[in-house]
Amino acid sequence: MKYVILALMILIASQQAHAQVISNMKKSSSATTTSPLPQSTGTVAPSATKTPDITPVVASKPEVVLCPAGEITINGIIWAGANVSEWRSFASHPDSIGRFYQFNNTIAYSNSNPLAPEWKIDSTNVSIDWQAAKDPCPYGWRLPIQADLLALVNAGSAWYTGYNVPGRFFGVNAATATRLDNKGCIFLPAAGLRNELSGSWFNQKIYGYYWSAKQNNENSIYLYFSGANSGLSSGSKNFAYPVRCVKK
Repeated sequence: MKYVILALMILIASQQAHAQVISNMKKSSSATTTSPLPQSTGTVAPSATKTPDITPVVASKPEVVLCPAGEITINGIIWAGANVSEWRSFASHPDSIGRFYQFNNTIAYSNSNPLAPEWKIDSTNVSIDWQAAKDPCPYGWRLPIQADLLALVNAGSAWYTGYNVPGRFFGVNAATATRLDNKGCIFLPAAGLRNELSGSWFNQKIYGYYWSAKQNNENSIYLYFSGANSGLSSGSKNFAYPVRCVKK
């Protein structure tokens, strides 16, 4: 009987010890699972990658074309020193005839015979001014308007025969201007014209005709001159005249 009681006491003590171990393990597990976790702030950290600098590409504008014969200011208007040659290019010298153009047309007709290219009669006699897209003047220059030509005539002019092609000086010193001393003046050669029907060349070295960008109804407005006088008139747009430009 004594030994039975002792065995029971040992068994009870062992069970109590085991129960204590289980209780400690549950407490340890509970402490681990209820431990607070770091909370997200909701803000994403910025990227460390640097955005490359991008310089916008700006298209460069064409430079104003220089006239080989210079430029002259008359009554506040800057005139080219030579006529237009091929479309949007200048002739080299003040007495160079350049090319012949019909009103509002880009075809550059020859300043010698035979005529080239082939003559065309088209719908130039419509009620419209010379359009900027067809202006034969180089970049930075334009066709004169009626007011520009009138100011040129009013500045004074004189017939001159000292160049290879005769013509008129226009400007304040026109009466005394020469090819070597023409300060304040421009020289316009008497280039004549090409006829509206056939393109034949008439009046060379006798008369000068120069386009305006403006019209009078369905006719053009142009500068004319001879050895006797100068002025403005109007006529068919199918004639071909030289062009002298003014600066924009």
